[in-house]
Amino acid sequence: MFQTKDLRKKYSTQKDIIFPDISLATADQLLIHGPSGCGKTTLLHLLCGILTPTSGSIRFGNQEYSDLKGSNMDAFRGQNIGVCLQKPVFIKSLNSIENLMFSLHLAGKKPDKKHCENQMKALGIEHTMHQRTWSLSPGEQQRLMFLKALIHRPKFIIADEPSSSLDDINAQAVIDLLITQCKSSEAMLIVVSHDSRIKSAFTNQILLS
Repeated sequence: MFQTKDLRKKYSTQKDIIFPDISLATADQLLIHGPSGCGKTTLLHLLCGILTPTSGSIRFGNQEYSDLKGSNMDAFRGQNIGVCLQKPVFIKSLNSIENLMFSLHLAGKKPDKKHCENQMKALGIEHTMHQRTWSLSPGEQQRLMFLKALIHRPKFIIADEPSSSLDDINAQAVIDLLITQCKSSEAMLIVVSHDSRIKSAFTNQILLS
């Protein structure tokens, strides 16, 4: 179970951003969409514990986010939440598949090279396995970042604009894999996006304005 209540975030030069309450049960899927500047990315950062709300509460299972500080929040996120941010973040000294295996290690799971290879094949980036991440195209980097968030099979997945740099075929492949992965592992899913191509994949939606 994941739940938010009365979330607000205030920046120094702006009035409060007020967000609708969210409640997800096991395997639920939610699309949050709206125009640029409506607070989508701020909400995503609150949901994964990168930002702290000005007021309101966020609870994942029995864990209240406000009880987690600093490295404890980082450890909780690493073990329980798969976060796919809009800007890819990799370890430059490692190649693509090594980045995936290192993500498994950080989550406290045994690095499984075969599992990583299969997931890369599913998104058509198996040819990048031994390449440095900085040499990949923007679309390849985004698909690899997406896999990096999913590879440890988290119970809660949050994706920021997962289809923004992809053509129609690859955008559909990413969304299909997201939904399939969540169903098979009974994980909760929140996608934050303004991409109209993916709206039909979600019956549960929140529009921010």
